[in-house]
Amino acid sequence: MEFVPKHFGHTHGRNRIARLMRQQGLWGCRQGWFRVRTIDSRHDLPIAPNRLAELPSPNAPNQQWVADITYIPTAEGWLYLAGIMDRFSRRIVGWAMSLAAKLGRRCCLK
Repeated sequence: MEFVPKHFGHTHGRNRIARLMRQQGLWGCRQGWFRVRTIDSRHDLPIAPNRLAELPSPNAPNQQWVADITYIPTAEGWLYLAGIMDRFSRRIVGWAMSLAAKLGRRCCLK
């Protein structure tokens, strides 16, 4: 609402812009809520147990690694990103990107 007047070198208050828009019958578009829905937990399929909770905390690097995969929307489609993190140092020790969901064993380790 304030970007257009400043872009043209004018400075007007928010209330003035709101009043002028109201007089012209204009209104801004409200951005709705967006909720990411990645997992459907409403199923009867077995859920893998959390084996990491059973292990003691690591006391040195390279004892326990954890991995995850996520997807990122881009202009060309989805980009899939997999990462491996050392649980002791909490640093990324490997990662891979792909345009297909099948990353396989292609992970770059430092």
